[in-house]
Amino acid sequence: MKPFPTEPAPAELRQDSEARQRLLRQRMFESLLQWETPAQEPRTPPVLCDKPMRQMRFKNPKLNTRKPPQRPTYPRLVKPTDFLRMIQEHKWLESEKQGRDIGLETAMEDWLSRFGDKVRIRS
Repeated sequence: MKPFPTEPAPAELRQDSEARQRLLRQRMFESLLQWETPAQEPRTPPVLCDKPMRQMRFKNPKLNTRKPPQRPTYPRLVKPTDFLRMIQEHKWLESEKQGRDIGLETAMEDWLSRFGDKVRIRS
């Protein structure tokens, strides 16, 4: 295949839309010619070894029923200032639910009964 005449300079392509279209048509024509040329004879794949291929075996997902071991959960460490903030939030929320002020002592007892085992106050 003969190469086409030299391509226009990039500056010329930026300015001249007809030059861009000509170049595009030339490249499309080249690709069509390459695509339509008869391919070479199909080659047989080279033999890698004389042994027959082994059958592939896949793991059965139902066999893997082992659960990961449960790690012990330790109480979360909380600073005293964060502990007081949590109690204040709990007091506010519970007071909103009941429609009256429940008091700090009641809020602390309620909070400790609900969440006390999950938190440890760090000193």
